Amino acid sequence: LLTEAKLFHFSPAKILVSTVGIPEAMLRCVRRFPQVNLALSLHSVDQAIREQLIPVAKKFPLDQLQSTLRQANDLQGKPVMIEYLLLAGVNDSVAAAQELVHWLSGLDVHVNLIPYNPIEDAPHLTGTDRVGRDRFAGILKQAGVSTTIRYSLGADIAAACGQLVRKENRAQAMAQ
Repeated sequence: LLTEAKLFHFSPAKILVSTVGIPEAMLRCVRRFPQVNLALSLHSVDQAIREQLIPVAKKFPLDQLQSTLRQANDLQGKPVMIEYLLLAGVNDSVAAAQELVHWLSGLDVHVNLIPYNPIEDAPHLTGTDRVGRDRFAGILKQAGVSTTIRYSLGADIAAACGQLVRKENRAQAMAQ
């Protein structure tokens, strides 16, 4: 519908579909819409850590996701974005960066490192500080992995990515 001329008429190249990593759906998307950009919320290449952060990851092992990314690269002929939320002491170590480099080897990807925006529902999680984010990005870049660090706005008023929708959902649930 977003690409329909009578509706929004967006160029498929301007659309990014982000997924937690459901292989069959990812491949169905790139086959049906090869010009649409694909993003995978990866957040860790350690299966146990990934399952803590993304519970559905229990159904889809990392080797299956890696194979899916290779297929998406072949089908689309362009990079897949890898979204990686940096969490202090969870997935931001030098070793984690090196493991990510190794896991991405041979894939056509662009890594988008995402600073964590704290939410009330997860007070145990803390975002990686600027020095840590820069160190992590530096390891990836030195290995030749295309990498950016997302700049986040709105965290000071709980309106950054991931914060506002949770607060709105909580307010709706309480009203019912």
